[in-house]
Amino acid sequence: MVAVVMLAVVVVLSAVMLVVIVVVMVIVVVVLSAVMLVVMVIVVVMVIVVVMGPQDTIYDAIIMASANSEPTRALLADNREFLANVSKIVGRNITDIYEVFRLYQVLYAERKRGYRWSEFYLMSAKYESQVLDKVTELALYGLNDWFSSTAIKRLRAGPLVAELLKNFNNKIKVYNKSEDQRFPKLFHYTTHEIMIICLMQALGIYNKQVVPFGGALFLELHYKSDQYFVRIYYNNFTFWGNYGTHLLPMSGCGGGDDCPFNKYKNLSQQLIPDDWDKECGLRDKEVVAINNNRRKNLLERIHKKFRNNGKQVVVGAQDMSILTQLMTQSQKHDTSDLKLVQIVHRNGDTNVKSGYRYPNDPFANNPDKYAPEGESQLYITGKYRMFRLGQIIRQMYDQYLGSNYSAWEVYSRSSGRKRCLESAALVLAGAYPPNATQLQWDRGHEDASGSELGHLWQPIPIYTYPLESVNEDILLRHMKHCPTVETIDNSSANSESTRALLAQNREFLANISAIVGENITDIDDVAKLYDVLYAEHKRGYRWSDFHLMSAKYETQMLAKVTELALYRFVDQFNSTEVKRLRMGPLVAELLKNFNNKIRVYNTSEDQWFPKLFHYTTHEYMMLGLMQALGVYNKQVVPFGGALFLELHHKSDQYFVRIFYNNFTFWGDFGTNLLPMSGCGGGDDCPFNKYKDLSQQLIPDDWEKECGLRDKEVVAINNNRRILMNGANGTTLDDLIQFLKYNHTNDNESDLKAINAGFQVISDKYGTNVAEDQKHTSRNHVLNVANRVINSKKIVLLDDFVITASESYGAEVQAVDIANNAVKETAYVNEWVKRHTNNKIKKIFDKIDDKTTLIILNAIYFKGILIYSKHLFN
Repeated sequence: MVAVVMLAVVVVLSAVMLVVIVVVMVIVVVVLSAVMLVVMVIVVVMVIVVVMGPQDTIYDAIIMASANSEPTRALLADNREFLANVSKIVGRNITDIYEVFRLYQVLYAERKRGYRWSEFYLMSAKYESQVLDKVTELALYGLNDWFSSTAIKRLRAGPLVAELLKNFNNKIKVYNKSEDQRFPKLFHYTTHEIMIICLMQALGIYNKQVVPFGGALFLELHYKSDQYFVRIYYNNFTFWGNYGTHLLPMSGCGGGDDCPFNKYKNLSQQLIPDDWDKECGLRDKEVVAINNNRRKNLLERIHKKFRNNGKQVVVGAQDMSILTQLMTQSQKHDTSDLKLVQIVHRNGDTNVKSGYRYPNDPFANNPDKYAPEGESQLYITGKYRMFRLGQIIRQMYDQYLGSNYSAWEVYSRSSGRKRCLESAALVLAGAYPPNATQLQWDRGHEDASGSELGHLWQPIPIYTYPLESVNEDILLRHMKHCPTVETIDNSSANSESTRALLAQNREFLANISAIVGENITDIDDVAKLYDVLYAEHKRGYRWSDFHLMSAKYETQMLAKVTELALYRFVDQFNSTEVKRLRMGPLVAELLKNFNNKIRVYNTSEDQWFPKLFHYTTHEYMMLGLMQALGVYNKQVVPFGGALFLELHHKSDQYFVRIFYNNFTFWGDFGTNLLPMSGCGGGDDCPFNKYKDLSQQLIPDDWEKECGLRDKEVVAINNNRRILMNGANGTTLDDLIQFLKYNHTNDNESDLKAINAGFQVISDKYGTNVAEDQKHTSRNHVLNVANRVINSKKIVLLDDFVITASESYGAEVQAVDIANNAVKETAYVNEWVKRHTNNKIKKIFDKIDDKTTLIILNAIYFKGILIYSKHLFN
C-alpha cells in the first residue's frame, strides 16, 4: 500500500520573491509476518515571500499611532497644567502617554505597599490622592486605546487565546476516553497586568478598571444536556477578605452567562493570527533552616500528611530528631574565604520512567497504587529528600549566604522535566526559609488565617527550557541529536570488551530475561533494567514479594545489574569527544560563572552578583560531569546526589574546591572533598589549573564537532534511490521506472549510474560538505540530508550501508524500535524539524513498534525568483 500526502502553500507578494522549498520524504517499512507493508509519506511546503528590509513591526506602528493620535494629544493638552505640576514634583518631564503610564506603575506599586510621598512633605496627602486618581485615569485611557485595535488583540492576546482554546479542544477530544485520566484538570498561567487587560479586552469582558495585583480570570468548560459551554469568572482581589468571584458574560455570546462552546470557539479563532511573524511585519524571526516552634509544629503536621499509607513511614521520629538538630546546630563548613558556590545535583526519588516497564513487572498493572504520582514523577520520599538537601545547603553556607534573601543572590536553572523542576523548588524552599520578618508574606494582613506557609516558604524563580523542546537543552540534558556522540556510543555499546562482558554473563542475562519477560541481550537493555529496578527498590518495591524470585536472588540480581550498568555509564562518558560534547556546555557555564565573579569581585557590580548558582539535572549528566572533572568514584549517583563547586580567594590567589554529597543515608549530612585529577592531588585546585582543565572540555563549535553542519538544513526525496540499493528484481524495476530513469534493462548499471549521479549532488550540497565548500551563492541555498534507521532485529547488507553512506551521505543507525517506539518517534520528528528549518515540525504521531526500516531524506532550497510569472503561468 502506498499513501502519498502533499501540501503546497503559495503566497505571491511581488515580482521579485524569495522562494523557500522544503521537501521531506520518509519511507517506513513495517514487516507483518510474510507480508510487507510499505508506507510512503511526502510532505511539500512551498512558501514564497517578498525580500524586505528592516522596518518597524505593525504592532509598533499601531501603538505609535495610538500614542500620537488626535484624541490622545487633545487629552494631554487638557491636562497640560496638571502634568506640569506633577513633573516638578517627581523631577522628570511627564509629557506623553507613555510617561504617564510609567508614572502610574510607580505610584500604584508604592501605594500598594503603603508608601506615601506626602509623608516627606513633597505634596499634601489630599493632593497625592488626586494625583494618583488622575494618573490612573489617564493611564487607563492609554491602555484601553492601545488594546482596542483588532490587530493588537490578535498579535498580543492571540497566542494566549489560542493556547486556551487548544486546551479546551483537547479536553473535549479525550473526554470519556482512557486518555482523560492523564489529562490535566487545571491549566494555570501567571502573567502581567497588561496581558490580563489585553486578554479581557480580546474576550470582550474588560470593565475598564485597573487589574490589581493578583487579579485572576477563571475560564471553565462545562458539559450538560449534550452541549459544551464556557463560563468566565473574575476575581479582582481588591480586599483581603473578598474571595468572591464575578461571572463575566462574553460579548458576542448573546449576553448570557454560559457561552456555547462553538460560539466561544468562533470568537477565539477570530483572535488567533494565522502567521504571527507575517502579521507583525517580521519576515524572519529575531530571536530551611527552621528556627521557631511555630514552624517546627507546622512542619510536623505537614510530614504526618506525607506518611505513605502505613507501609513506609517517610518521616519518622529519628528524622524529626535530626531535623530538630538541624534547627539548632550549624554544620561546620569553612566559608571564611568563600567567594562563590555552584551546586549541581540530581533530581529526587522518582517512579519508573515512562515506557520502561517489563511484561512481568508486578507493579505495572496497578499504577494508581504503586505510582499514583505518575510515571517518571517525583514522589513523597523524593520531595522530602530535596527539601533536606536545601537544608544542608543552608547549614553549610548560612554564614556566607546571610539570613535575608534577595532576588539577585541566587540563580536557579533546571532541566525542563517536571521531576527536576519540582526538585529545584523543594531545594530552594529548604535553603531559603523566610526567617526575616519582612519576608514572611502572611504578616500584616487582617485576614491571614490558614496562610502559615508564609513563615515557611517564599517564592524563588527557577529558569528552565520549554517542555516541548526539552531535549534541545545541551546544558542540563544529554539527549540532543549529536552524530559524533551517537557514533562513538554505538561503537562503545558494540565494542569487543562490551561483547566479552555480555558473553561472560550470558547465563545470568538469560535467567533475568525469563523473569522480567523480555530479552535482555545488549548493554543498553541492561542499563534500562537497572533504571527500573533501582527506582522500584528505592521505593521499597520487591519482585520477591510476588514470589517471582527469592529475596536473596533479587539482591544478587540488583547488585550484578548495577555492576553491568555502571560499566556502561563509565564507558559512555570515557571518550574525550563525548565529554566535550555532552558535558562541555555545562563545564563552560560553571567556568563562565567563576570568571564573572572574579571580574566583578570588589567592584560596585559585586553587590548584584549571585552568591549561589543552582542547577538541577539528571543522573547521566552528574556521571558525565564527574568524569569530565576527574572526580568520579565509579559508583551510582543516587537520587539527590550533589556536587558543590566553591571558588575561594586567599593570599591573593583564587582556587576551587569540589565537594560531593551522595545522600545515601538520611542522617548523613557530611560532604566529601574530592581532589581533581590534574590539580596535583591537593584539595585546593588553583583556579588557573581548573580553568585550563575546563577549557580542554569546552567545544569550540558544538554543532560542527557534533557533525551538524547547518542548523537550517532541510530536505528532498532521494530515499527511494537509497531504497533501490536494497531491492532486486521486479521491485528494483518498478522503482527505476517510478523515478523515470532511462532504463537500460541492466539493473546493476542503472543503479551505479543513479548512485553516481546523486553523489555529485551530495558532494556539492550534502550535510557532510563544509559550508565554505558548498556550491551556493548569496542568491540561493541548497542543502540535502539523508538518514537510515533500522531496527536492531535486522542486519543490513554491508554493500547497502556503504552505498548509503558514500553516495548519499546518509548515516546508518541501528536502534531498538520495538522497545523504544516513543523515543524513536520523537527523534525522527526532531530530525525532520531540524532539517526543514522548523518548516515541518512533525510527521509521525507514533512509529509502529513493528517497523524495521526508516529512510529519511530531505532537501532545502532557498532562492530569488527573477521571472515569477513563468512559475504561475
